[in-house]
Amino acid sequence: MAPPNDRIIAVICLDHPWVAYMLDKRTQVCYTFDPLQLKANLATVKSSVQNVIEPQRDNSSCGVWCLVVLELLLSESPWADGLYKVQPYLRMRYLYKAIAVQETEVAHDED
Repeated sequence: MAPPNDRIIAVICLDHPWVAYMLDKRTQVCYTFDPLQLKANLATVKSSVQNVIEPQRDNSSCGVWCLVVLELLLSESPWADGLYKVQPYLRMRYLYKAIAVQETEVAHDED
Protein backbone atom coordinates (compact mmCIF):
# COMPACT_ATOMS: atom_id res chain seq x y z
CA MET A 1 0.00 0.00 0.00
CA ALA A 2 1.39 3.40 -0.96
CA PRO A 3 2.15 5.79 1.94
CA PRO A 4 -0.24 8.55 0.70
CA ASN A 5 -3.18 6.14 0.93
CA ASP A 6 -4.13 6.94 4.53
CA ARG A 7 -7.74 5.88 4.04
CA ILE A 8 -9.17 2.94 2.13
CA ILE A 9 -12.86 2.70 1.25
CA ALA A 10 -14.87 -0.33 0.18
CA VAL A 11 -18.46 -1.33 -0.37
CA ILE A 12 -19.35 -5.02 -0.28
CA CYS A 13 -22.54 -7.01 -0.45
CA LEU A 14 -23.03 -9.37 2.51
CA ASP A 15 -25.91 -11.54 1.29
CA HIS A 16 -28.40 -8.79 0.41
CA PRO A 17 -27.57 -5.46 2.07
CA TRP A 18 -24.64 -3.39 0.89
CA VAL A 19 -22.16 -2.49 3.61
CA ALA A 20 -19.60 0.34 3.42
CA TYR A 21 -16.22 0.44 5.12
CA MET A 22 -13.44 2.93 5.59
CA LEU A 23 -10.08 1.90 7.02
CA ASP A 24 -8.12 4.79 8.48
CA LYS A 25 -4.43 3.89 8.68
CA ARG A 26 -3.59 6.98 10.71
CA THR A 27 -5.95 6.15 13.56
CA GLN A 28 -5.99 2.37 12.94
CA VAL A 29 -9.78 2.41 12.97
CA CYS A 30 -12.20 0.62 10.68
CA TYR A 31 -15.54 2.43 10.30
CA THR A 32 -18.48 0.45 9.01
CA PHE A 33 -21.94 1.35 7.79
CA ASP A 34 -24.36 -1.59 7.82
CA PRO A 35 -27.73 -0.06 6.91
CA LEU A 36 -29.72 -2.96 8.35
CA GLN A 37 -27.56 -3.42 11.45
CA LEU A 38 -27.63 -7.21 11.01
CA LYS A 39 -25.93 -9.14 13.81
CA ALA A 40 -24.44 -11.62 11.33
CA ASN A 41 -22.79 -8.82 9.34
CA LEU A 42 -21.46 -7.14 12.46
CA ALA A 43 -20.10 -10.46 13.71
CA THR A 44 -18.23 -10.87 10.43
CA VAL A 45 -16.26 -7.68 11.01
CA LYS A 46 -16.50 -7.42 14.81
CA SER A 47 -12.75 -7.39 15.42
CA SER A 48 -12.19 -4.38 13.16
CA VAL A 49 -15.33 -2.30 13.69
CA GLN A 50 -14.84 0.85 15.73
CA ASN A 51 -17.92 2.97 15.01
CA VAL A 52 -21.33 2.32 13.49
CA ILE A 53 -22.48 5.53 11.84
CA GLU A 54 -26.25 5.31 11.44
CA PRO A 55 -28.93 2.62 10.92
CA GLN A 56 -30.98 2.68 7.73
CA ARG A 57 -34.63 3.75 8.04
CA ASP A 58 -35.99 1.83 5.05
CA ASN A 59 -35.09 -1.31 3.13
CA SER A 60 -34.34 0.08 -0.32
CA SER A 61 -31.68 2.76 -0.01
CA CYS A 62 -28.59 0.98 1.34
CA GLY A 63 -26.52 1.83 -1.75
CA VAL A 64 -27.22 5.56 -1.49
CA TRP A 65 -26.46 5.60 2.24
CA CYS A 66 -23.21 3.66 1.73
CA LEU A 67 -22.09 6.36 -0.71
CA VAL A 68 -23.21 9.16 1.64
CA VAL A 69 -21.41 7.67 4.64
CA LEU A 70 -18.20 7.09 2.68
CA GLU A 71 -18.32 10.66 1.41
CA LEU A 72 -18.83 11.96 4.96
CA LEU A 73 -15.97 9.84 6.31
CA LEU A 74 -13.57 10.91 3.56
CA SER A 75 -14.41 14.58 4.04
CA GLU A 76 -14.30 14.18 7.83
CA SER A 77 -17.84 15.57 8.09
CA PRO A 78 -20.34 14.51 10.77
CA TRP A 79 -23.58 12.62 10.17
CA ALA A 80 -26.72 14.78 10.25
CA ASP A 81 -30.25 13.40 10.53
CA GLY A 82 -31.30 16.09 8.05
CA LEU A 83 -29.73 13.95 5.33
CA TYR A 84 -32.80 11.70 5.46
CA LYS A 85 -34.90 14.60 4.15
CA VAL A 86 -32.71 15.00 1.06
CA GLN A 87 -32.55 11.32 0.11
CA PRO A 88 -34.31 11.86 -3.27
CA TYR A 89 -31.77 14.58 -4.11
CA LEU A 90 -28.89 12.30 -3.09
CA ARG A 91 -30.19 9.52 -5.36
CA MET A 92 -30.26 11.92 -8.31
CA ARG A 93 -26.87 13.39 -7.39
CA TYR A 94 -25.16 9.98 -7.42
CA LEU A 95 -27.04 8.97 -10.58
CA TYR A 96 -25.75 12.12 -12.29
CA LYS A 97 -22.21 11.34 -11.15
CA ALA A 98 -22.49 7.76 -12.46
CA ILE A 99 -23.77 8.97 -15.83
CA ALA A 100 -20.92 11.50 -16.05
CA VAL A 101 -18.38 8.74 -15.40
CA GLN A 102 -20.00 6.55 -18.06
CA GLU A 103 -19.95 9.38 -20.61
CA THR A 104 -16.28 10.06 -19.86
CA GLU A 105 -15.41 6.38 -20.32
CA VAL A 106 -17.29 6.27 -23.65
CA ALA A 107 -15.45 9.39 -24.83
CA HIS A 108 -12.09 7.84 -23.93
CA ASP A 109 -13.03 4.57 -25.67
CA GLU A 110 -13.80 6.46 -28.89
CA ASP A 111 -10.35 8.13 -28.96
